[in-house]
Amino acid sequence: MNTLIQVKHLSFSYLTRTGSFTALKDLSFEINKTEFVCIIGPSGCGKTTLLNCLAGLLKPTQGEFYLNGQTAVVFQDPLLLPWRNVLTNITYGLEIQKIDPQEIAKRAKKILSTLKLADFAHFYPHQLSGGMKQRVNLGRALICNPDILLLDEPLSHLDPQTREQMQLEILRIFDKEKKTFIFVTHLIEEAIFLADRLIILGKSPGTIREVIKINFKRPRDLTLKHNRKFQNMEKLVNDILTSEGADEENP
Repeated sequence: MNTLIQVKHLSFSYLTRTGSFTALKDLSFEINKTEFVCIIGPSGCGKTTLLNCLAGLLKPTQGEFYLNGQTAVVFQDPLLLPWRNVLTNITYGLEIQKIDPQEIAKRAKKILSTLKLADFAHFYPHQLSGGMKQRVNLGRALICNPDILLLDEPLSHLDPQTREQMQLEILRIFDKEKKTFIFVTHLIEEAIFLADRLIILGKSPGTIREVIKINFKRPRDLTLKHNRKFQNMEKLVNDILTSEGADEENP
């Protein structure tokens, strides 16, 4: 497998009123092409900070990282433009880049089909469910054809049933698009269900506690969550997190 991301001794600190606060400390890891990696850990351990460093939104205080490819970010809140419909929300980024309109139309057709949004292309955000808004959010990222998709707890605002359906949708897109996904979540079950590997961060300052390989075959469906091996993996991850008093949410 080809290495797309190398992180070497990455640390990140920022100033507060009382002095310097270290959010991440001495992180080193690699992520390969077409790998699905979930970053999980307790609140405040630096999961989002790490993702923002990889996205280029924050500059590490120490250390370095290498990205061998283009990235796109899917944020927690879709923040769709209310005056634009599904189609034009998805194409907005390409329009700003002044991509040829015919190329935009070609990509948009593919993305609408991939996300099963073709019948809703002319709907506006207020007409969409939470799950559909997140599909549009994914579409804005995918239409840029990134090598690496960075997802920051994109399902956290959804109800449990919709969240499970979106987990299946994300897996379907991952299997079809063959891109590298880095997905931040606070749910152990979700991380195991989605990932090829887990990077488990300890509480502040965020350090790597464990990196765990997930060996369940793809494609996956929701029955996997009732598998004894899956439940044993949940317990293992939970034990790692709670061993240092991590206050991790686990359904």
